[in-house]
This record gives sequence, structure tokens and C-alpha cells, in this order.
Amino acid sequence: MLTLSTNPSDLVKLLGETGPLLILTGVVLAVLAFIYPDRGVFLKPPRAGAYYLRNPVPLLGHALEVVRMGTDKELHHNLEFTKKSKIGMWQLSIGGLGNFIFLSRPEYIEAMQKTHFENFVKGDYFLNVFGDLLGKTGIFITDGHQWRHARKTASHIFSAGQFREWVQVVVHEELDKAISLLKTITSEEGNGEKGVKADQGVIALPELFFRYTLNSFSRMAFGTDIGCLTREPACLQDPVPFAVAFDYAQTVINDRLFNPLFKIYELLSPQGKKMRKSVETIRGFAGGIIDERLRDRKLNVPKETAPGPGSIAQLAKKDGKDLLDLFMETTQDREELLNVVLNFLIAGRDTTAQLLSWFFYEMMAHPEHLDGIRHELYEVLGECPEEGYRLPYDRMRDIPYTFACITEALRLHPSVPKNGKTCIKDTLLVPSAPNHSNLPPIQIYKGEKAGWSDWVMARLPEVWGADCEEYKPSRFLETDAGGNNTTKQYSQWQQHMFNGGPRLCLGMNLANYEAASIVAAIVPLFDIYWARQDQGQTASWPPSYMSSVTLPMEPYHVEFRRRARS
Repeated sequence: MLTLSTNPSDLVKLLGETGPLLILTGVVLAVLAFIYPDRGVFLKPPRAGAYYLRNPVPLLGHALEVVRMGTDKELHHNLEFTKKSKIGMWQLSIGGLGNFIFLSRPEYIEAMQKTHFENFVKGDYFLNVFGDLLGKTGIFITDGHQWRHARKTASHIFSAGQFREWVQVVVHEELDKAISLLKTITSEEGNGEKGVKADQGVIALPELFFRYTLNSFSRMAFGTDIGCLTREPACLQDPVPFAVAFDYAQTVINDRLFNPLFKIYELLSPQGKKMRKSVETIRGFAGGIIDERLRDRKLNVPKETAPGPGSIAQLAKKDGKDLLDLFMETTQDREELLNVVLNFLIAGRDTTAQLLSWFFYEMMAHPEHLDGIRHELYEVLGECPEEGYRLPYDRMRDIPYTFACITEALRLHPSVPKNGKTCIKDTLLVPSAPNHSNLPPIQIYKGEKAGWSDWVMARLPEVWGADCEEYKPSRFLETDAGGNNTTKQYSQWQQHMFNGGPRLCLGMNLANYEAASIVAAIVPLFDIYWARQDQGQTASWPPSYMSSVTLPMEPYHVEFRRRARS
């Protein structure tokens, strides 16, 4: 066994042997600290005109300041720093990770994502941070040929009539469950059921939406009902292992973004152990379903579809194909299928549920818009049925006022509030036209990370006007020659909530359809109120976002009350 001697003579001898090396190391560090007093070694200095984050230290840059700030209010910090620069740009440096340039202006984003698309990639940085969860071939974190292949395949599938048919089947059936559940909790009979809250009509709304989207997207992806949403309110009391694991994984991934030593930390910490177990739960859930379908396909066993009774069931059996069906027509590779479907499931579950949670918060804050939605639905779809409207897929563009209310909520509360890429070639970003703010060209060097925040952009007067922080659906409406409402379109770089350029979100129409469908089903049937503290309210008004790579709300409760039918 090796032991460290404490004999003074041995220590003197050791110091004599290592002393010159220690002195040399100290001299080198001192010289480097002199050359790089405010950033990591070999990193470029701050850009002219950019706000440089406070309290940098030699060699480490802002590593300590980032830890001190934490992630609880990171979007507010991003907005604060962006506003400190006249060109809407700020920068930080972290030793071991590199420079991070934040460019939350449409002119720079278009130059990055369109003009110089090939120069900015997800790269190893994002692959290391997200890879254990999303897989090394996940469409959201790959580049080059692998990304183009996945994108081409997915684009064909999302435009396939068979998939749209299946989407409508699933959305309508999951709405049947959700509306039945809400009717139960708002009825005197249902109020006394086991597992239901004593306060009639009170429910944790984000939880309902997460279950709705997880169940519906599981069926769209796998054709499998995982049972996290049923017609019985008691289902809301049962935790969903996949959802719990994924929520935790997102929090950990958000912590990884500015931590160059996260792999070492997670190897030694309880957080890392829990993260590995969460990833195992998530990928194990999806992998088990894929294994079963691959086995059935090899044995030529027909897929069982259990969409429910009536004409919808017949439609599903005849025309509907889930995402896995369609991808299995292009590949039988288990890992590729797992990554593709898991990326879709995770994206679909989170983005739509969060949008709905923020939308209904805005409706409680601005209830004057609800009657406009109800009137439009009546004009387009006729008298509301007892179970609420079931919006057809091909009618979702016929309700521009409803869509304006949804889109304005998404503008202020984008489901992907921040994003970024790695520069692989020195690039001069020349702001795209029209450059009304006279923004200057910005040099981005190879290896630097360039990021943006749609949440921040929504709150910049230079982008959305002096009323940018107000909830105003009218900004997405205009009138045609006949005086009818139509949807007002902005460039995808300003209205950037679904990304832009070659990476424009493939599921944009699907997300819009699912959100509009649940709004059309719920709003005509119920009035919704912010629950009181004595009704179980745990959140303060207004609710805030939680630390994550997406934009979940802190949990909140609402009270549903049935509307009188006229």
C-alpha cells in the first residue's frame, strides 16, 4: 500500500524535486491570468457594442458568476443583459466551454439560421448535453447528412394524409376523456368520488394538459394508450413514471448547459444517479414498445388499433397510421426508431401542454377575449354540442380570432424559450434587411456558441413595438376586403416561436391543431377561474416559469364552472 510520508526530511526532498515544476506552473498561470484577465484561456475578447457579463475572473471567465446567478430567473437575466446593449447582444465566457454570444434580434437570427446555415451547427456541445436522453441520432441534436436524412423522412411523414387522419382520431378521443373528466369534477355527483378534491371543479390545470398531450402523443407515435388520462378524475392522483422522469431530466440538462464538468459531477453525485435512472425509464418505456412492434412486424402480426366505438374506429382502422408505422416503412433499425419517436414524443408532449397552460393563464388575466372565441366557434362550427366542439383538422385555419389568442400566448411564452448553435467557421453576421435599427455586423469565431431567446425577443420594443409586453391578440389579426378577420403573418424570424429556416418545426401545424382543438372543446362549455388558497392553490399570481430547457409553468390550480347552455 502507498502511504504519504510525514517525515520532514522526506517532505523537503519531495519539495526539492517538484519545486521547479510548481514554480514554473505558477509563472505560467500568472502569465495566462495577465493575458486573459476576464475570460477563459485562448478565448476571443468581448465584441464591441456587446454587454459583457459582470464579475469575470481570470482564466475561468464567468463560470463562478453563472453558478451564483442560478437558473431560476435565467430568462429575466437574459432580458436584462440584452437591454444593456444598444445592439441587443451580450456575451459571457466560461473556461473549458468557450464564449457564448447571445443575439436576440431577428436580423441576426436570420443571418445565422438562413444565410450562414451551414456555418452554425448543434455540434458536440449539444450532443454531449442532450445525447443520453435524445440519442446520438435525434433530429433535434444532429447535423449534416444524418440530420438531412431524418428531416426528409419526417417531413414526408408529417405531410402524409394517413398521419393527419390518425392525429384527428387521437385528438378527438383524448378530448372525449378530458371533457368527461371535467364534467365529472364540476357535477355534484362527481364531487364526492374517491380521489377527487373536496372543492368542486378545482383541478391542477398544467397537470391535466401534460397528461392530455402525453397520452395523445403516445398514441400518435406508438398507437399505444399509456393510460395517464382517463375519464375518471382519480387518474390525476397517480404519478406517471415517464413524465416524472422526463421533468427531472430536463432540469438536469438545463444545469448542464454552462457546466464544463457536468459529466464528472454527475458521475459522483446523487443527481447523476437519479438522472441515469430517469433516462433508463424514458428510453426503456419507448424501447419496449418498439421491440414489440418490430417483433410483430417480423411475425407479420397485424397492429391492433383500439380507438374506440363508432365511425372513428372504422376510420382509424382503414386510414390511420401512427408515426412508428410510417417510420418503420423506411427503417428497421431499433436505435434509429427509438431516437426518432422519442424526440417526437418529448417535443410534442411538452410544447403543446405548456402552450395551453400559458394560454389559459392569459385568458384568466384577459377574460374579455373568451366571448370572441365562443362567437367565432359558433359562426364557423355551428351550435355547440353537449360535449363541446371537435375541431376538424381541415377547419383549423377558419378560426383566426381563436388562433390569434393562442399565437399571442405563444409569442409571450414560447415553449422553447432559448436555443443556440456552435459556429464551425469564422463568420461575419451581417444583419438581414430591413435593418431598421442599423445593427452592425458581428464577427463570430469558430468554436463560439451563438444563442438567442424568443422569450426575450417578445419583450423587446425594437422587435414588437412599445406594447410588446402586453397580451394583444389583435397584433395577429387583419381584415380582408369583406371586413372579415384573417390571420396576420410576420416573418418567421420575428414570429420565431417555431424556429426558422431549414430547421423550421415540422410539428408546427400539429401543435397548433391540438392546441386549438382543446380550446374549442373547453372554452364554450366552461368558465375558468384562478383557484383561491382555501381551494388548494399553491401558486402565486401571476405564476412564473420553472427552470428547464423548455418553459413549464409552476403548478397552479383553477376552478372550472359549467356554463349555462342557451
